[in-house]
Amino acid sequence: PLYWRVLTKGANGPSAYSGYRSLTTPMNPPPAPSLSLPASNALVANYKPTFTWKAVVPPTGTFLQNYIIQVDDTADFSSPVIDNTSVIPSFPAGSDLASNTKFYWRLRAVNTLGEMSNWSAVWNFRTALVPPVLTSPADGFTSHELRPMFDWEDVSGATGYTVQISDSILFTKIIHTGNPLGSFYVPPADLPRNASLYWRVQTKGTNGPSDWSATPYWSFTTPSTPPPAPALSSPVSNALVTNYKPTFTWKVILPPAGTNLQTYIIQVDDNVDFSSPIINNSSPVAPTFTSDIDLTSNAKFYWRVRAVNNLGEMSNWSIVWYFRTVILSPILNLPVNDATSVSKMPLLDWSDVSGNTGYTLQIWKAGTTPVLVKKVTLTPNVSQYQFVTALLPNTAYFWKVQTKATNGPSAWSEDFDFTTGP
Repeated sequence: PLYWRVLTKGANGPSAYSGYRSLTTPMNPPPAPSLSLPASNALVANYKPTFTWKAVVPPTGTFLQNYIIQVDDTADFSSPVIDNTSVIPSFPAGSDLASNTKFYWRLRAVNTLGEMSNWSAVWNFRTALVPPVLTSPADGFTSHELRPMFDWEDVSGATGYTVQISDSILFTKIIHTGNPLGSFYVPPADLPRNASLYWRVQTKGTNGPSDWSATPYWSFTTPSTPPPAPALSSPVSNALVTNYKPTFTWKVILPPAGTNLQTYIIQVDDNVDFSSPIINNSSPVAPTFTSDIDLTSNAKFYWRVRAVNNLGEMSNWSIVWYFRTVILSPILNLPVNDATSVSKMPLLDWSDVSGNTGYTLQIWKAGTTPVLVKKVTLTPNVSQYQFVTALLPNTAYFWKVQTKATNGPSAWSEDFDFTTGP
């Protein structure tokens, strides 16, 4: 038997010893097991791993009864997810462990007298990120384009993905590899025409890579005679467009022999990724499309076009061009149009235009040949002008204002006429 007691240490210590207690140690406990698999810091792709260790040889005169295995995601084993016994040096997990997680595991042996070994060394392992779940194109899909979009469900904790496309069901020959950060991918170059291809995706991350997507692949077929991509004409890239319902034009497409052009598809968006197109229309065979809605003023838009043949096969998208819609023109307020007996030093006023960087004001003397009397450049958000020198009495004038801006200048406002008093 052994005896034990405790004293307290501290600034005003030590204390007196506690009373004592006795204990009796086991006579022939088994030795601590030696772990085998999963190896320390292993990346495990099977979420129901099998744990193995070396068989324990108990001391002479004793017999091994079982092993106790503990697995926990905390190093102190305060809340083990596995706390089981096994009579052999192997234990398969009965349920899935959490993915993308670090786990710790240890063992002890127990003899038929109930005497226990010390715990083994503690090893850790990491469960891999889950493989992606493919969503589109669907398995067996016949693609109408040579650069289809591949899509799959997001994987929590992913830092990116690897996409493989092969003409072999065993992926012995990889014809294209992509490494997107997000959960979709469009090949930057054409895939082979009229081909049966296979694709799969793998998750990358700290606890990666994952296994390949679980199917483990999906198949698709590429088109044989898609038309070429259109070449854009107008509005040219970086054009300043004054018509908020612009007309888009592109060059006529000549489809491959044996096919006919069916339509064009045009997209216009204020996002360069075309994630929420404002215009997403089909145009008849004529290579032109006029917007039937007003685009927002003082904004930047991107546009692209693709061709579709009578088999439903699509060209690649054209290159992307962008254009800017001009800022709005001012609305004139005072003096009202056709006002008479106006002061010879009038106050000219107009509505402020959001986003302006200033205005240009022109005042003209009316007549068979109008004469520019005054041109004024105003600072941002100053939407009126007070004359400090007198105009001629009993004389007809007209005035107009133009907005200055990054996407400017605007068109001129309408002309307002007025006649001064005596």
